[in-house]
Amino acid sequence: QHNVKTLKDDTQRNVQQPGCNCQGGPGQCPVQGKCLTDSVVYRATVTETGSGKVETYTGVTGNTFKDRYNGHKYDIRHQKGRHNTCLANHIWNLKDEGENYDIEWQLIDRAPAFNPITRKCRVCLKEKRYILYDQPGSSLNRRHEIFSTCRHRTQKLLSNVKA
Repeated sequence: QHNVKTLKDDTQRNVQQPGCNCQGGPGQCPVQGKCLTDSVVYRATVTETGSGKVETYTGVTGNTFKDRYNGHKYDIRHQKGRHNTCLANHIWNLKDEGENYDIEWQLIDRAPAFNPITRKCRVCLKEKRYILYDQPGSSLNRRHEIFSTCRHRTQKLLSNVKA
């Protein structure tokens, strides 16, 4: 009964509509009022304002999108985060060249994170699918992202579960 209750709570959590707690309301939210959505595949579209050149980055998070978005903002603002992601590296290259840019964020897909029973992470698989088969949507992504292991797996290990 405990397992049924736990699984039921987990599926109900995924069904609930996510909200937004951005200052200024959903109008200021980078993803139109859905920043508290968890386990998502997202896309950042970077447009150079001078030349109009467009580059895209596809990413994934097992936490809420807002947590990952704040991580990207930190990497873009601080020089020491320059090499943390391909997106941050591209933005810093634009800054070095003195180019202005706009970033547009969108949520592409949603799936459950790592399941220790099936040993599969659906959200990572969806990210890899979008990188492989949607080439214009992942022009900044690199090959090593496809072959990397799931980063959500370590969160579900028994050694990390708090009693």
